[in-house]
Amino acid sequence: MSVKQESIILNIIKWGVVAILLLPLFVYKGVLYPYIFSKALLFQLIVEILLVFWLYLRLFSKNKEKYTINWKNPLVFTLTAFMGVLLISAIFGANFYKSFYSTQERMTGLLTMYHFYGLFLIIISCFKKEKYWKLFLWASLISSFLVGLYGLGQKLGIDFLLKGGLKRMSSTLGNPDFLGVYAMMHVFLGSFLFLKQKKVLNKIIVLFLLVFNLAIMLLTGTRASLLAFAFALVSFLIYLIFQKKTKNILRFSIIAFLILIIGFFVFIRLEKDSNFVKNSPVAIKRLANTSLKGSKARLLSWQIGLKGFLDRPVLGWGIENYNLVFNKFYNPWNLTKGVSVTWFDKSHNQVIDLLSLSGALGTLIYILMFGAIFWILFKKKKNDIKLKQEDGFNWQRLVLALMFLAYFIQNLFVFDTPAPLIVFYLSLGLVYFVSQSKTIDKDNKIKKDIKKPSFPLPVFIVLAILFLIISIYNFNFQPLRSSRLGAFATTVSEKNLKTGFDYFKKSLKYPNFTSLEIRRQLAKRLTKEYNKKDLDPDILIPMTEFAISEYEKSAKTYPKNARVLLYLGTIYNLAFKYRDSYVDDAKKVLEKGLNYSPKRQQIYFELAKSYVIEKNYKKGLEIYKQGVELEPRARVAKNGFKQLINAIKEKDPEIVKPYQKYLKSL
Repeated sequence: MSVKQESIILNIIKWGVVAILLLPLFVYKGVLYPYIFSKALLFQLIVEILLVFWLYLRLFSKNKEKYTINWKNPLVFTLTAFMGVLLISAIFGANFYKSFYSTQERMTGLLTMYHFYGLFLIIISCFKKEKYWKLFLWASLISSFLVGLYGLGQKLGIDFLLKGGLKRMSSTLGNPDFLGVYAMMHVFLGSFLFLKQKKVLNKIIVLFLLVFNLAIMLLTGTRASLLAFAFALVSFLIYLIFQKKTKNILRFSIIAFLILIIGFFVFIRLEKDSNFVKNSPVAIKRLANTSLKGSKARLLSWQIGLKGFLDRPVLGWGIENYNLVFNKFYNPWNLTKGVSVTWFDKSHNQVIDLLSLSGALGTLIYILMFGAIFWILFKKKKNDIKLKQEDGFNWQRLVLALMFLAYFIQNLFVFDTPAPLIVFYLSLGLVYFVSQSKTIDKDNKIKKDIKKPSFPLPVFIVLAILFLIISIYNFNFQPLRSSRLGAFATTVSEKNLKTGFDYFKKSLKYPNFTSLEIRRQLAKRLTKEYNKKDLDPDILIPMTEFAISEYEKSAKTYPKNARVLLYLGTIYNLAFKYRDSYVDDAKKVLEKGLNYSPKRQQIYFELAKSYVIEKNYKKGLEIYKQGVELEPRARVAKNGFKQLINAIKEKDPEIVKPYQKYLKSL
């Protein structure tokens, strides 16, 4: 490989990384879950292409030592070990398919996580000069600025923007919590870049960008990010207080400022019902109303995650299988807050997620990885380049340490998502760069390896083409096509059922991990159609048969998923109108669902319907009552029981009397 070729390939990789840093801006509305799914697919596609160029550099460069990785580096070692444990836990977990692919809504399965790991390896081996990292930080900050501008447009209610007019902006990330952590990380990265700048104009621009991100973080009203940022800020101030070089006047000023912060927080908590707080910005209102009582659903999900850990303490249930943990240890109280709160696929705590899904081993290595980050940033190394104190080398490391501290703290209340993960892995690469500072701007002094490549170039080209064809088609194109058709089917079926049904069939023609959500949309549409008075059997019967066959496939792919079994049982119950035998199928699949989620009220209610369909009213009422008794305060359960009693009353008035009394006693 010539020097020119090497330079071209390195530039392709460089601009590919820049494109990845701009991905948070990208949203393709034509798919299900456009804010997550579309970004993740494009991210995977770019990384797969970059991997081919990276391998080409590694194999055929005349100066291979330029692209070596220090595998003994604590960060590289722990991150690699973490990825290995995730794979092992998935293999021995509850559902490897789900662990590997995840879902369209999350996109944090093994497939995507290994793409992040690949990105990390690419950037730490290719970019060992400071100029590259400045470019990446500038690109990421510009991306965050544009994302923030989009969010401001939403807040102003600009019509053409997605989700315009919301009180809590979400921008192109689709969720205020995701935008909050994304902006928070850029406050720290902006501070790091600010310390690196020598030109006054550059410092002013960077200062504006980091203050802008701070404002966006506040406007999201995301308590996790706000509290994490506050914790990092307080930690920094306490650090300054105990520094010997800190002057007394500054020390006392910091103490006064800390007292002021604490006093303000106590004030807004005590005056949370006052007009001052009610008319305050969303960040203050949400902080004022932070309470354990208001977060009971989340606290219960944490408890369930810990139960899942105790159930499988070593390697866990496998990444992305928290929904199975939640189903098994489901707390019936959740139904009091509505049906939407009864299906959790994350515990909303990254550490508890890891405990339940990767066990003690995965969680330990994850914590060790953060330990490696802090060790690298604070250790003193003899062969580090000795920069002058005014260059701010130590301050830069401190800023990075504070960012990772804040990121870890906020992840105790939320979970990882693709857009913030892009920034996280870039930052991991930056930590590695800092730890390998002896190689900064000294690549030209590394001894060149003049040996000829041992790997045949034609073989590499063939393998690279095959890899790209297989990976792009299976991991990106096919899921994209299915999701796009599924989203179109969902929309069209509301106006034209026959056309929508045709598109549902097209979207499910080639099954992949997107099929689960598409089938769910199909089942929802089918349920709505059965609730209509003017049923069209010519469309409804084949659509029902198709939905049954598709959900039976889901039941095979996700055999322990109680939600899948519930939906399948529901469709069986709907289909009894033209085939009596489906009622028995419904009972079997719903009873199986209770094995995996024994306290799930919805399964009891649907099973009760199966017996009522058979005119076994007594058994149906008893089963429905069992579901109600799991949590009598759930209004949804009581209303459903009342409707069932009224329906049976017309056919058998005597049998419902004791149940009417029971309902009145609740």
